[in-house]
Amino acid sequence: MSMIMRQTLPIHRFFTTILFLAVTTLTWAYDFAVNGIYYYKNSDGTSVAVTYKDTNYDSYSGSVVIPSTVTYDGKTYSVTSIDRWAFYNCTGLTSVTIPNSVTSIGYYAFSGTAWYNNQPDGLVYAGKVAYKYKGTMPSGTEIVIKEGTLGIAEDAFYGCTGLKSVTIPNTVTSIGYRAFSVCRGLTSVTIGSSVTSIGYGAFSGTAWYNNQPDGLVYAGKVAYKYKGTMPSGTEIVIKEGTLGIADQAFYDCTGLTSVTIGDGVTSIGESAFFGCTGLTSVTIGDGVTSIGNYAFYGSSGLTSVTIPNSVTSIGISAFSFCTGLTSVTIGSGVTSIDSEAFYYCTGLTSVTCHAQNVPSTDSDVFYDVPQSTATLYVSKESIDAYKSASPWKDFGTIRAIIGEVEDFAVNGIYYNKNSDGTTVTVKYTDYDSYSGSVVIPSTVTYSGKTYSVTSIGNSAFSGCSSLTSITIPNSVTSIDDFAFYNCYGLTKAQFASIESLCKIKFEGSSSNPLYYAKHLYINGQEVTDVVIPNSVTSIEERAFAYCTGLTSVTIGSGVTSIDSKAFYNCKGLKSVTIGSGVTSIGSKAFYNCKGLTSVTCKSEFVPKTSEDTFSGESIGSATLYVPKSAVNLFRSFAPWNSFGTILPITPTAVESLKADEASDEAGYTAIYDLNGRRLQHKPAHGFYIQGGKKVMIK
Repeated sequence: MSMIMRQTLPIHRFFTTILFLAVTTLTWAYDFAVNGIYYYKNSDGTSVAVTYKDTNYDSYSGSVVIPSTVTYDGKTYSVTSIDRWAFYNCTGLTSVTIPNSVTSIGYYAFSGTAWYNNQPDGLVYAGKVAYKYKGTMPSGTEIVIKEGTLGIAEDAFYGCTGLKSVTIPNTVTSIGYRAFSVCRGLTSVTIGSSVTSIGYGAFSGTAWYNNQPDGLVYAGKVAYKYKGTMPSGTEIVIKEGTLGIADQAFYDCTGLTSVTIGDGVTSIGESAFFGCTGLTSVTIGDGVTSIGNYAFYGSSGLTSVTIPNSVTSIGISAFSFCTGLTSVTIGSGVTSIDSEAFYYCTGLTSVTCHAQNVPSTDSDVFYDVPQSTATLYVSKESIDAYKSASPWKDFGTIRAIIGEVEDFAVNGIYYNKNSDGTTVTVKYTDYDSYSGSVVIPSTVTYSGKTYSVTSIGNSAFSGCSSLTSITIPNSVTSIDDFAFYNCYGLTKAQFASIESLCKIKFEGSSSNPLYYAKHLYINGQEVTDVVIPNSVTSIEERAFAYCTGLTSVTIGSGVTSIDSKAFYNCKGLKSVTIGSGVTSIGSKAFYNCKGLTSVTCKSEFVPKTSEDTFSGESIGSATLYVPKSAVNLFRSFAPWNSFGTILPITPTAVESLKADEASDEAGYTAIYDLNGRRLQHKPAHGFYIQGGKKVMIK
């Protein structure tokens, strides 16, 4: 790639001079100065170039020592290049020290300086860069660039007609703009294996280039230039082992329809595919780290582009005037996107940006793009950051990336496939993406396969303030934290059954829709008096928490454990009956049930509890009923002894009759009338109680 000297002015202001600007990127301002040296920031956001103060070209004098790094405004930059004209005509510049970090130098950088004028004729080196051949080159000259050289400057050998051959060592990584241009006698070029970028016109007008056959010419390991007229419908696959694509390599190749860039390529040069209007498909390999200025400018046939995670910077107007472009995917590694990168991409409807941190951009990156009707997809964790950053915040819709948060969607509900391959989880897709009534099915079919819906994921309905009702099937066994966070509009939480509700594992307060809904529904009917059947063995944590619509709870004898916060904050709850099988009750299971007046515990043994199972202020005036034989036992243990009154359970009529029968002689079953009075004689025809059951005697 050529020296990206100085940021180019926005393309729409200088359309008629676009080619000139793509090559001679001059403007007249520096970004900052430190210790008397002027710098501008390169598009990668991590490096800088040494430049000049203004067009008086008298910025420097005496001895100048350029550092390898410079720190400004709390950020440290690597000094990697010297701008075109940087020291031009600084007649007082007598010496310059250039660090090894500098690998490229622009043309006329030291012209007119005392330092350059004092150099002997021949190839002048500036630091580790072959800067300029000084004087008249003898005919038939063979140049071997010395080992350790890192770059060849712009115009380094421009017009050296005496040059016959050049050997470039493996240490060189870049060859600048017009470096060997018009070297008409140059017939032999040997380029080392490390060169990854070559500037526009580097070998134009040389015998070496003129002798190449038509087609794609390679210079070392760089795809240098397509020579001749490209036939319509041409498909190019950059050959294996290629490291870079040179500036303007396929400039105005309208016959190009597709290009595949392998993983070995690290850079796409300036204007590499400029004006390739027939280009409809581009595959960019995972090794590319930078996309140069104007790289795909005017490639109007492109409809979608995927920029891999390896890319860190996208240059000025890289995709400007790609009017057919409807979708762009930007990889996670992108840290900077330069001015007007997507200018006048008028068909753009979707941009997906995988970068967790908002890339550094100019406000005109999406200039003349219909952002208000387009959708921006970003990582869930980054949504708020993009919503507050210009120009990203101007997209009409900003939502989480599809594929990162769900595998598929059916009927407006988003799902992730679980690792077992047979079940799915309802997943988050975007803040406030659900509204009204949502019914989650027990199974869902996608691409011909049916999955069981077993869980609701973290933050699945988070922020859906317009959600009013949620129906959860009996197949769901777990709901992650924040599943219903900020669902303030929720008024109805409907479950398939009491049994299914008792078995759901809730991971946090706002994982239970009752946290906001307050009202429990089963089969469309609100439930205020809950009866937990004997088939249930445990009540999971937070199962009924915050259900203020409950007034009574009867827990069947099959239940052995009641987990923490199972009925937490059920402020409308007045009475609770705990079955005889319960052996443990978790922390705060009935905490803050302020309306509680009566608790019946049928167990003859004190269940294992925490001291905060009940809140003291609510049970101090409540009555606890326990078996007669256990009254003193319950009075001895907290928190049971905090009840205002502890009384024995009053047996029902049938229970009393069963007790009487137990004391009768073996083989005799007593008979009672419907008022519970024991009969002494054989009764007449009618209805009676015998064996604890209602019977008819004929």
